[in-house]
Amino acid sequence: PEQSLGDAHYSEIVGAVMAVRAQRLGRAAALVAIAFFLPLVLWGCDDDDDDTKENQEESTNESNRSVGLGGYSGGPGVPAIPAMDAGAWQAHLAAMEAQRTPAADAQLLIQATYGPTLSSLSELKAKSYKDWILEQMSLPEETLRTYWRQRVNPHADQVFFTGAPLSRCAKGSRWTNFAFTARDEKKEVKVAGGQVNVSGTVRTNIDPQFAMNGLSAPGCDDIPKWRECSRYSSWSCFPSFYPTYCRTRCWNEGVSFGDDCSIGWPALSAQGFTGYVCSVEDSVGGMVGLATSSSCKNPIYMPNPAISLDHAVDGSGLKFEAGDPGVVVLAEERADCALSGHGVMQRGGKFYAVDDRLALLENTLEAPAGVVSGGAGGCPNVGKTFLNEATCKFQPSCAPVGVSTKDIDVKLDAAGREIFWTAGRNRVYQVVGLMPHEAPCGKISRWRECTAAMACVATQLSADDTALLADALNLESGWVRDISVSCSGGVPIGSVVAVGASFFKHTHPQEYDVFDFTVWVDRHPGGSFNIEKWAKGNFSVTLPGNHQDLTSSVDRWIMGMDTGDIAYVGLSDEVKHFDELPASLQTDAVKHALAATASEEHYESCGSPGEVANDPRFGNRFGFRFNFPDNTDTYDNSVDDSDGNYDRMSSRDFAGALWLSMALKAKDQLRQRVAWALSQTFVASSQGKFDKNTEAWANYYDIFVRNAFGNFKDVLREVTYSPIMGYYLTYRANRASDSAGSYPDENYAREIMQLFTIGLT
Repeated sequence: PEQSLGDAHYSEIVGAVMAVRAQRLGRAAALVAIAFFLPLVLWGCDDDDDDTKENQEESTNESNRSVGLGGYSGGPGVPAIPAMDAGAWQAHLAAMEAQRTPAADAQLLIQATYGPTLSSLSELKAKSYKDWILEQMSLPEETLRTYWRQRVNPHADQVFFTGAPLSRCAKGSRWTNFAFTARDEKKEVKVAGGQVNVSGTVRTNIDPQFAMNGLSAPGCDDIPKWRECSRYSSWSCFPSFYPTYCRTRCWNEGVSFGDDCSIGWPALSAQGFTGYVCSVEDSVGGMVGLATSSSCKNPIYMPNPAISLDHAVDGSGLKFEAGDPGVVVLAEERADCALSGHGVMQRGGKFYAVDDRLALLENTLEAPAGVVSGGAGGCPNVGKTFLNEATCKFQPSCAPVGVSTKDIDVKLDAAGREIFWTAGRNRVYQVVGLMPHEAPCGKISRWRECTAAMACVATQLSADDTALLADALNLESGWVRDISVSCSGGVPIGSVVAVGASFFKHTHPQEYDVFDFTVWVDRHPGGSFNIEKWAKGNFSVTLPGNHQDLTSSVDRWIMGMDTGDIAYVGLSDEVKHFDELPASLQTDAVKHALAATASEEHYESCGSPGEVANDPRFGNRFGFRFNFPDNTDTYDNSVDDSDGNYDRMSSRDFAGALWLSMALKAKDQLRQRVAWALSQTFVASSQGKFDKNTEAWANYYDIFVRNAFGNFKDVLREVTYSPIMGYYLTYRANRASDSAGSYPDENYAREIMQLFTIGLT
């Protein structure tokens, strides 16, 4: 119910529905049936190009003959309706309106919507049936694909064919103020020294007074009932049982009733904890499971703390909107936005970490996409069809997503690395000072050419090993060379080999590589300055003296790489294409700084029904399939639920939830019910190729939503061209017998006659 029902209201609606059950085929049903199906049976009423004047006149005459009602013989408690012409039928409708009852109104809504409510009954009571039907038919169509695309916002850290991470300064970028996220599950965690550290990155300082972490001092009392709390089983911790009893026991089972029954972060820090993240609820105060082993046996539970750090970029001048609990979303783009080069910001006394999400392009029939700001750039490669050919547009500087309009190159030398900083405040550095920690035999090893200042001297090796190494190095080029040689194993770390008149010294396999350190620098426990100071001048990071012992340098580097906050760019001095760069660097600002002026070529961009952009304010509510450039894909079924927690559903659950959401929330209820009726005729299987592709199924169902008040010919044509029906009834890639050398598949042709239209006997 939409509101608390008083006895009078309750009796009224129940009485109306019960009366309807006694009059299943009342006069309102006859009216709705005509309103539903009259537009559908008028085959060819649209002015198609191939219609002749005679065809149009015949259709018009046929439609005039169809307005009358053939009659209804009546039933228990329902009077018979005689056959009528158009004029008599209009008079009969007027008589029906004069004799309306609450039961008739409820019957109409039962058949024309997904069920009556107090508000819909009240609205219907204030107008005639005819006006209500015309009003419903005039409402904007609410399609499943549009609803779905607005609400898919999965995590993304690279460019896909389906989209790219949203720029942090773009409208809709998401920021969270809780320290742990579901993506931290299975990562290493360390709690000590007043800090929470995940995979080598400080997530938050620990406030001894709790307030800066958005928490209160822990404490909850067990109140035994009937027997001791230690004897209760875990199933008794569900809220439907005894939520006021044995709260500590339930907390230790991973169930919270609002109290914090942990020992508290200050106490855990004082004890010192090293282990793994086992489970996370994405909200401040949500439960975080930690365990000392990666198997997550015997976890302890702590409340998810709000982020509290010593420094972060100032975001107070920007406008944000509230999203899910603990989430803010950038509400507008500003030229003075400084967030693009940072992973943490501070505003309103709170700290927020960036939550990179996938940006989907807007590419509707009404507005085919052009170059997109803040995303991957380019246009989607939607083909021209009878659905969109009238609205396709030639766009300048436009190409399918993932394909550059022309080569945009950058050399990863000091000057090239500086461009990333000046254009987008991205900290792109060359790494120097990593000490080799493994011998070079039997794996890919890196060697650098010695300079005169290095005064290299060849290492004494066996003749066979020397020849193998020298030959392999000779096959490569450049001052840094990677080789793979199965030498004897007697080649020590840091060896020097003579190659002609030059010498090459064995070094760390990532020495002189170039990385985007932007996010990692923002989260560095010593502050960004303590990293940036090593990059002055040539945008190289050289490990300082206190990191130069072998164990420390290697361990600290591996720990930093494991965070996922450091993105590989390439080898120093290597030339990279723009579309080979990490997604964090594929921004319009960097493109223009690299002299990536727009191409003069034009591209015909065609839209697609319901292909709207997503809205990060909604969070991620449905599963999503990512497509990769190598033609592989992956299905992400992790979603943000309305309580700020993390949940997982199957692809069929998502499809069902999508349909149910529209059934319950759509305002164009009449259209939705007609679409559902049509979908029961044009059935297709959910098994096979499109099993996990919710968007494909939404697009198929929307054929009936868009054409609910159109004509049957359009419905049949769109169903025929649908990939889902093509696969289901096996006529995809069908060919004529003179081309294929065999009879074509006639499965769909048979189904059209037998099930979709006239029927066969």
